[in-house]
Parts: sequence; C-alpha cells; structure tokens
Amino acid sequence: MTHACVAKGKKEIAVEQRELKYSDDDVVVQVECGGICGSDIHYYHEGRAGLSVIKQPLVLGHEFVGRIFQAPAASGLEPGQKVAINPSQPCGQCEYCRAGKQNACATMRFMGSAQFTPHVNGGFAQYVVVPAKQCVAYDEQVPASVMAVAEPTAVVIHALNVAGSIVGKRVLVMGAGPIGALAIAAASASGAAEIVAFDPSERCRRIAVEMGADAAVDASDRAAVAHYGENR
Repeated sequence: MTHACVAKGKKEIAVEQRELKYSDDDVVVQVECGGICGSDIHYYHEGRAGLSVIKQPLVLGHEFVGRIFQAPAASGLEPGQKVAINPSQPCGQCEYCRAGKQNACATMRFMGSAQFTPHVNGGFAQYVVVPAKQCVAYDEQVPASVMAVAEPTAVVIHALNVAGSIVGKRVLVMGAGPIGALAIAAASASGAAEIVAFDPSERCRRIAVEMGADAAVDASDRAAVAHYGENR
C-alpha cells in the first residue's frame, strides 16, 4: 500500500491509501521530493489543465525524485540509489519515435496528466512504479530538493539548445515564474551578454534579478517595456 495525493476535480484533492501493484520485474521508487508544476495548480483550482480535464481520480506530480526501493538486476539500478524520474512516456512506434525524436511523440503519455483516459498517474505518492528507462541516476551528494527541478531545468536547457548559441547576445525572458527563473539562470550560465525579464509581479522580478537577470521590468509599465524593446 502507498499514500498518494489524488485530485478528483476542482478544489477536490485528498491524500489516500492506494494499493501498489508490482512484480519482481518492476522498478519501484520511494519518492523523496517533488516540485509543484503550474499544471498541478490548474488541476487543483480548475479541475483541468488546458484541454486535459480530470474525469477520474488522478495522482498528481511529474517533477519528482526518489530512491530505488526495488529493481530487477537487468535494469542496472540498485536499491537505495538516488534517481530523478523522466515523466514522459513516448509510444516508441510513431514516425517521430522511430526517427529518434521521442520528445515529439504523437501520442506522448505524461505522468500526472489527465490528457488521456485512463489518466496517467504521477509521482506525488510514497512509492511509484516506473519503467527503468525513466530513471536517471544522480549523485548521492545532490539534495533531493535541488534535483526535483531537474525536469523543468531540462525543458529550459532544451529550449536553449533549440535557440542555438546565445554567447554575447541579449536575452528577453517573458515571465519570471519558476520556468522563467530557470531560463534566466541557464541563459546566464550559457554566456548571454544581457538578460532582461518582464513580469508584473514584484516578487518574481526580485527573484529574476537574484537568478541572474540584469534587469527585471514590470510588464504593465509601458514606458519601461518600450525602452527595452526599442532602445537597447
């Protein structure tokens, strides 16, 4: 049995005890820490995240890390080993998957998502059964609370790779929430000459500067926006 954080609809969430079904051939992860994504917040406040509507109880969470509780020898994973979980589950059969572009899978399933029915349960639970290929081992010395942001950080790094080299370039980050803040840190580490963040929240603007932005502008301040958009 395992306790899990289950969303059942708008403003309807509970911690429930659930049966954990697994065999000796499965990988079981004991969850240590998880990040709360915007989609998790939308599921709670609205009962949906975009077009993904909760139609049955859904275990939330896709930004999580833990320790291997059980793993078959063939997996190469050891009990007690620290792992971050890749929450994406590509089909492996579509043209994108066959071309090695699993991130663009036409029927991608994603942990903690109500996109498909039955829904794909996530990682906000004591124990989670996951395929070995979704487990990424990491150094014992890295705190779980830090590694829990590995998934959104990977998204940001991918975006930078798609953009190409930003060494010596000016970068504008629209929105300085968690993803924006990680984008600022990644851009700074990648050699950007100047980083400007736009956000209406004073708190987010302050965090943006702490994360490496050279300036953080109130998006509702038209004069400031015009200054950075036209004169820099």
